[in-house]
Amino acid sequence: MWTASVAYAGELAAPKGLMTTAQGMLSGVSMGLGGVIGALIGGVVFEQWGPVALFHMAGLIALVGMLFFPLAGRQTAPLRTEAVTASQRE
Repeated sequence: MWTASVAYAGELAAPKGLMTTAQGMLSGVSMGLGGVIGALIGGVVFEQWGPVALFHMAGLIALVGMLFFPLAGRQTAPLRTEAVTASQRE
């Protein structure tokens, strides 16, 4: 999944010349910001309501994500079929 998201961010979603920036933003949000926010919210839920509530919340988030992706996949941009060379990226 990670490899596909990096390829999508770099070659399909980013404007020409901003491929590396898109990959860096994806990495920063996924690995950095997501981990920090998840740990903070998870810690609060664990302290306030216990581990069972945290487990249920994580399951609910996973279910929402699982339902989101099929719906979001229907509205994707058409894939580029031509090969992108290094000279075209610049």
